[in-house]
Amino acid sequence: MNNVVGPRIKSYIKNQGISVSHLSEKTGISLQALRRILNGKSKLCAEVYFLLCQELDLPLDYFMDSSQES
Repeated sequence: MNNVVGPRIKSYIKNQGISVSHLSEKTGISLQALRRILNGKSKLCAEVYFLLCQELDLPLDYFMDSSQES
């Protein structure tokens, strides 16, 4: 997945008042890895993307569509 999705997720969780550390705990993704993904410095694999969407209770295509409001 491209590096645009991570920053979209970052914007969404910020708007929802969800901390990166909370999301890290809930998904089992290390805090360091999650920060790199959210900052667009690391590519997002499908498995991690699925975990994030599942935890945020969002459809898998939510962050793929650039017209989504976050």
